[in-house]
Amino acid sequence: MPIDQDAGGKTRVATSAGYALADIVVVGIGVLPNVELAASSALCVDDGIVVDETCVTSDPQIFAAGEVSRYPIAHLGESARTESWAAASDQGSIAGQAAAGDAFATYSEIPWLWSDQYTSGLQCIGLTRLARTYSFIGDPEADQWLALGWNQQQLVCAIAANRGRDVSAIRRALKRNAALPDIYLSTISSATPDFIGNR
Repeated sequence: MPIDQDAGGKTRVATSAGYALADIVVVGIGVLPNVELAASSALCVDDGIVVDETCVTSDPQIFAAGEVSRYPIAHLGESARTESWAAASDQGSIAGQAAAGDAFATYSEIPWLWSDQYTSGLQCIGLTRLARTYSFIGDPEADQWLALGWNQQQLVCAIAANRGRDVSAIRRALKRNAALPDIYLSTISSATPDFIGNR
């Protein structure tokens, strides 16, 4: 059991480094998309309502956007449903433009999210599930670091703590389908299968 009580009645949480005592435990479990209406309308559903880059569903008269939609991520050759308000906001605009007849309205963003936790800014771009190895800039056990997730030679994600400029530079390069700056490419040779490992 990952969460239980010790002999003194204190809550403890099992981690890869052993047990940690906790006063409060917050469990983030994500969300389940509400796709019942879409499924009953015979729309294609696969962990969300499947849409194309214009937010059109399997019925060309119906559009879907936001955390309920599973959309193509051309840069990564994948599709995903992302739980981020930024995706919901941007996709909603694209769906509205496409529904109004704008033939150039397409959603081609790479998944991106951030969270400010007290004095720390955390950001993630891409799909971590695609990463096979990670390289690092900075110390992942310090308060400023960047983890780069690779699938062979392709950057598939970046996770950062207090290195927002790096994430912005990576996001711009990926969006333009441009080469990554050398500072990031040069880390591939030190990539390891472990996210933190024994650092």
